[in-house]
Amino acid sequence: MNLRYKISRILKRDSCTTANLWLQHFWIGEVESYETEVIHVNDYLRRQLGKLPANTIPVREHLLDNVPEEVWLEHFKEHVAPIMISQGLPVWWGE
Repeated sequence: MNLRYKISRILKRDSCTTANLWLQHFWIGEVESYETEVIHVNDYLRRQLGKLPANTIPVREHLLDNVPEEVWLEHFKEHVAPIMISQGLPVWWGE
């Protein structure tokens, strides 16, 4: 299971709407490895969080490119998913 679907499963625990938005808005196609996919995911999430009016730097600091997948998923679950759910992310910014 790729990272995109693992993120969706985490989001779905608290918000089916956010999980569905994630699957609708984020797509990169086939990737060669977790290392490649996490870079794309982090870039997308950093842009999404960075466009919010609140200071999201502390949250974005948890989007690490060079950590094992289990560690990344734990950081996502604890720090990123809650703000995505509360802010209704992802949204289409016309990018």
